[in-house]
Amino acid sequence: MREHDGVLKFKCKGCTKVFKYAKDALEHGNLHTGEKPFTCEECGLGFPLSKSLVTHIKKKHSKTIKEESTQSCVICAKEYKSHSGLVRHYSASHKELGYDYSVVCDICGKTLSTRNKLKYHRRSHTGFKPYECKICHKSFSVKARLDGHIRVHTGEKPYVCKYCDKKFAHAAPFRYHVKTHTGERSHFCLNCKKGFISLSNMKIHMKSCHTSEANVKSEPFELARV
Repeated sequence: MREHDGVLKFKCKGCTKVFKYAKDALEHGNLHTGEKPFTCEECGLGFPLSKSLVTHIKKKHSKTIKEESTQSCVICAKEYKSHSGLVRHYSASHKELGYDYSVVCDICGKTLSTRNKLKYHRRSHTGFKPYECKICHKSFSVKARLDGHIRVHTGEKPYVCKYCDKKFAHAAPFRYHVKTHTGERSHFCLNCKKGFISLSNMKIHMKSCHTSEANVKSEPFELARV
């Protein structure tokens, strides 16, 4: 893996252009191959770059888009009602593509997707656990974890899959399960572009299939010194 002044570079094999982020290099490659993966839902026109699609929509269809319309991820098309929600999604699901809007813990260096999550994370260092279970008196640093813990006592499973009626006590395994029905893939390997339901599944794939690679990257791009 090569770097220049501590900054990784992704170089296009089709030309001399170099990018800081792999995501930008991948999109640029579409200009060479002629691929147009970003399609306008209003008129069906395709574009090689996501920013070209955004510009097109603003110029041609701005009057047809409602103010309350959702914002979609250009990588996996997942929709969010707010810009902040979309930004959090990029940091959590597409960091490997160069999208990282996270904040860093000044104690251990761990990155979190939001300042609120950083606040709760810092409690793991301070030991502050203000939320206590009234049944067994176990304490938690985050109220959501207390709520999930209480379901161990009550047996409550509020998350129900609309596809098979399977019930879950916690949101994370519920969301993962739903993706097994919908086929949604939020994480993509930059070596072979294979999609995965979770980041952990993608990491397992990387270790088993791309152990010889110096870093997560994708053809026709390579890390290069400039």
